[in-house]
Amino acid sequence: YADPGEEVTFRIHYQDGLGGPEDGSRPVTVYWFGGCENPIGDDYYGCYPQFAELAEKFDAWQRAGDPTAPLPDLNGVRPSIGDTYTIKIGEGILDGRKPTASGPAFGSAYVFFVACTGTLGPVQDQGTGRAGTFPVACFDGEGRRLGPDSFVPGYTQVYVFEAEADPEGGAEERRRNANPALNGLKFDGDEMSEDVATLAEATPCPIDAEERREVGCNARDPIDACRTYSIEAMIPEDVAEADPDAKLQALKEIVWVNYFADLGDIDGGIKLVSDASRGYLGDHAVTW
Repeated sequence: YADPGEEVTFRIHYQDGLGGPEDGSRPVTVYWFGGCENPIGDDYYGCYPQFAELAEKFDAWQRAGDPTAPLPDLNGVRPSIGDTYTIKIGEGILDGRKPTASGPAFGSAYVFFVACTGTLGPVQDQGTGRAGTFPVACFDGEGRRLGPDSFVPGYTQVYVFEAEADPEGGAEERRRNANPALNGLKFDGDEMSEDVATLAEATPCPIDAEERREVGCNARDPIDACRTYSIEAMIPEDVAEADPDAKLQALKEIVWVNYFADLGDIDGGIKLVSDASRGYLGDHAVTW
């Protein structure tokens, strides 16, 4: 969580997974849009009307073809292109906010990101649901709208909480919720090196991608037919911060770890690391 007036930096990691390893990756551009705070209903789609206006201005900026011209802004926050993005939380984000039934008053700032293999452009709202249509889409060089293989939108929500009493009797504090620490990975019990040249090698599985798609009684089970390896995230025992409930009872935040692999299969890709009442749980390895 952030403080009013604090700068928050986002960093995105991505991979174009449309083709196989031999096909290589297509050029991907990542766009960022910030400046929406405390939308109606505190829902991400409450930002869409403001975002749609910004998208039109951003499209005009792109068409003008002058990279020296200043980018349009939303409430003083300009969009950006690249792997990182920094916004400044508004000083008045908590102004007029009321405490909730289960905790202190809070405000939130939304940041939208878009990964696109073409050119970004605005679209009209065609949604019939409550959320409506995401205000931008990705287009190829001929103006054709690209699908989800070439266009991935998303958002992140940054909370700002009003200071509250310390359940242990200390001074009032604002909830911070720092990013959990990850100290590395273990591969079959041994810590993995950050040097790619010294990484351990895995024996390729004899079941190819086509066989993995087979179904029925005669289909081979990759978990039984292939050699398996243990993968474990190295997470310190003090990873969970205090997370008091509405009655200021001292609980711990819940922490999960997700595992992903671009080849092979993972048996149970999500593990609970820290429980609200039990605290740190030691076993959070998975089988790959």
